[in-house]
Amino acid sequence: MSVRNQVNASPLGLTVAWLVIVLGLFLVSVKLSAAFGLAVVQTLPLVAAGSALVVLGFSLRYLALRRLLTSNRNVQWSHVPGTLVVDGVFRHSRNPAYLGILLTGLGALLIEANLLMLVFLVAMFAALNRQVSREEATLAKQFGESYSSYKKETRRWL
Repeated sequence: MSVRNQVNASPLGLTVAWLVIVLGLFLVSVKLSAAFGLAVVQTLPLVAAGSALVVLGFSLRYLALRRLLTSNRNVQWSHVPGTLVVDGVFRHSRNPAYLGILLTGLGALLIEANLLMLVFLVAMFAALNRQVSREEATLAKQFGESYSSYKKETRRWL
């Protein structure tokens, strides 16, 4: 049985799911900002940069999840023994899938900058950073010295 069958997930499906969540938070922040008369900044350069970050974040998350699945790793990696994935986008970041989520959120913030989206983004970063800390502890136990070496050579985020 392949890993894909075990988790019933595809990199594209998992990436789209997070994109929907981030963009949902974006829409909520836009509506609430309008309802409460909060300031919103929207300029063409910010919209262009934000759109590029959304595409970059989406692509990075997709590539990370695809690499995990093609290496016979479950995206719920802590539940499946296997090999440590350190190539592809994982050469540049230990957490490219989560980084993709954050870049998508940052892009959404730049598209229509408002205080609520900033609060959502900071909360999302805090939650993901906490999750990464838990996962790193599991990886350190599971892979020992090979994970320690990888951790020394590759940054957590960028």
